[in-house]
Amino acid sequence: MNRLLPGILLAGALASVPCARGAGMATNRWVRAAGKDARASVAENWSLGHAPKRNEVALFTARHPTAAVWDAAAPREIGGLVLDEGYLSVLTFETTAGKPVKVDGDVDLRAGALTHPQNGDDARWSLQLRVGGSLRVGPGAIVSATAKGFAPGKGPAPGLEPGWGASHGGQGAPKSGGESGRPALVCGSIFEPAACGSGGTVADGAAPGIGHGGGAIRIDAGGDIEIYGAIRADGDGRNPGNVLLGGAAGGSIDLRAGGRFRWGGDFAVSADGGPAFRDGGGGGGGGRIALRASDENSDIERCPWSSNNVFFNAVHAWGGTGDTRSRDNPRADVHVRAAPGTVYCEHSGGGRPAGGGSILVRGNHPPGLATTRLPSDKDGDATLQDAEVVLSWGAFCTLGASCTVRALHVRSDQAGFSLNRSVLTASEVSSGDRKHVLSESGTYRGNTDDALVPILFDGGTLVLRPYFKPAL
Repeated sequence: MNRLLPGILLAGALASVPCARGAGMATNRWVRAAGKDARASVAENWSLGHAPKRNEVALFTARHPTAAVWDAAAPREIGGLVLDEGYLSVLTFETTAGKPVKVDGDVDLRAGALTHPQNGDDARWSLQLRVGGSLRVGPGAIVSATAKGFAPGKGPAPGLEPGWGASHGGQGAPKSGGESGRPALVCGSIFEPAACGSGGTVADGAAPGIGHGGGAIRIDAGGDIEIYGAIRADGDGRNPGNVLLGGAAGGSIDLRAGGRFRWGGDFAVSADGGPAFRDGGGGGGGGRIALRASDENSDIERCPWSSNNVFFNAVHAWGGTGDTRSRDNPRADVHVRAAPGTVYCEHSGGGRPAGGGSILVRGNHPPGLATTRLPSDKDGDATLQDAEVVLSWGAFCTLGASCTVRALHVRSDQAGFSLNRSVLTASEVSSGDRKHVLSESGTYRGNTDDALVPILFDGGTLVLRPYFKPAL
């Protein structure tokens, strides 16, 4: 073998480290051998003989493609992070809410995966990163918290009994034949999603680890966030075999860019509910996603109004599909579909107040018994008054309590909104992709205008009045 080859390979690896927000930093390469301790705090696992420091870039390459665990004893602050092409393994961060690992420069994910440990009866773990530079998720990389949330039957909103779907941003669906029951209430913040998804309800005999809800991801970047791969926090979608399973709820994704969001190719950001399996089980409710950009030239807030389907098909918190093969009621498929969660988009430029973005609700199947309740029933936001609500295909929302929003827009004839004996206050209501707009101040208790066609009053009241932007 050419004795120069190892040196050439090392030089190539060092040259691959991005110079932006990492110039002048030393490179500390992961060199753990297979079968050795996977903890990042172990000095022998690194080329420099110690765990990466503030002025060093942690580099993972194809030369040592072994899994790594960024444990509690590993440094809480490093200079940069690169998962290079050919690194086809997993880097697991043992981080908890409010205690992120800080990366002073860029995070460049060209391959491999970032994740957090799987939770159980409680939600100790979540993926927490604070990036001083930019975050880039390349086409061959994934940031995943799929099936890392609560264990089956655990969490704030599990299904009521085996076969019922868990809830989060959207309600989980009942099992076939349980249409008279009431799905679990929705929970968690729309603007600052942080909750793990509740686990699906499963009958005895399921394989260990099956049926967990989606986990939680929060990444704050000082620069741009570029997504060409995937960021996911879906409920478990694995088949438990010959066991009845209600779908697990989707988790939470909270991404905040100091610059802009950029995406392309086959990118995906999802917090979908998990599917159900066997005997007419109900799907898991969709989770919650929030995308914030500080650059006032960012078009992130207009994504829910996009005329193409790129954003709709790539960024979603869909409800899980139910099992339609029920022996009791083969036509119960309409009831075993879970409701979608929420996708919140905001940019803080132009003097827009915090919470003044767009709440998008969009499904992947026609609505069933489960709905997306606004506002959240448990552990939700103090107010939605500065946000607009945009309902697209497959979304059906129910007002869980009287509240105020900036505006309500129902874009599709396959979407609707129930006032549910409560009061909704807004400055404007529109339907049919703004073909019909109602903004005349007044109190409405029934359908008197084309713009109100998608609204089911259900004993409720709509109050229209001018919107007053809060002082900043």
